Parts: sequence; structure tokens; C-alpha cells
Amino acid sequence: MFIIESCRMIREVSVIQDSDGMCIIRFTDTRGMIRVRRSRLFMSREDAQAVVDQYKAKIKAQAKPADPVNTQSAPYISQEMRRRYELDFSGFQG
Repeated sequence: MFIIESCRMIREVSVIQDSDGMCIIRFTDTRGMIRVRRSRLFMSREDAQAVVDQYKAKIKAQAKPADPVNTQSAPYISQEMRRRYELDFSGFQG
């Protein structure tokens, strides 16, 4: 069985206990154990990869394109802050 971690990593697990929709699983690589919902487990790596690919496509579709004018200077500055900066320094003759 497989589990998806952080919506990007697929890890192989074995089920130790299954009851009431919850499973105690053991990671095959580190031998650590956690308790998860049964819906987080996948029978094959391909099934898990399909879910990861679907999530990545959804995130990519929701991403807004960057402002091409200000991408290199400071893409994290809001439009309002850019307007204030331009007004404050519009008469500056450096």
C-alpha cells in the first residue's frame, strides 16, 4: 500500500491495524508508525501518482501569472505600495 505525504511524496507502507475507518500504518523505509484514515491509502503507486498529478494540475491552473513589469524588482509588493512609491519618488532626480 502507498500513502501521499504533503501532496507530493509517495511512500510505501504496510497496514498494521485497521478498525473503524482508521488504520495504523508502518512506513517500510523508516519503520515509523502513524494512524491515518483509510481514504489516504492507495493500493498501487500508480493510483497515488494519479492523485498527485491531479493536485499539481489544479494548483497550476489556479496560479496567477506574475506581473511582467515588476517580476524582477519586487514581486511581493502590492499594487497600492507600488503606486505610493511612484508618487513619493516621481519628482526625484537621482
